[in-house]
Amino acid sequence: MSQMKCVCGFMMRDHDRPLEFEYECYKGSQYARICDELYEEGSTDYDLPEPDVTIWRCPKCQRIYWFEGITNIAQCYVPFEPFDKGNELSNTR
Repeated sequence: MSQMKCVCGFMMRDHDRPLEFEYECYKGSQYARICDELYEEGSTDYDLPEPDVTIWRCPKCQRIYWFEGITNIAQCYVPFEPFDKGNELSNTR
């Protein structure tokens, strides 16, 4: 079992599966290969390979922790309020 304390103080533990805060991600090429193999086998009884990246999103503060490998935190992203005045996204170029 793993656990990690977010900067905000929230303790994330992986003892309850499935985890509501965990996302497992595959690169596009690996995802395409998985889909091709599933289609060729015609079965859903398929062992998925380990994901390229695992992401934990803190339920309290919404920080995103990006893991490469099992325990290596590669990046931490802090959310901002994109639609506050002055931070609006625009499509102008």
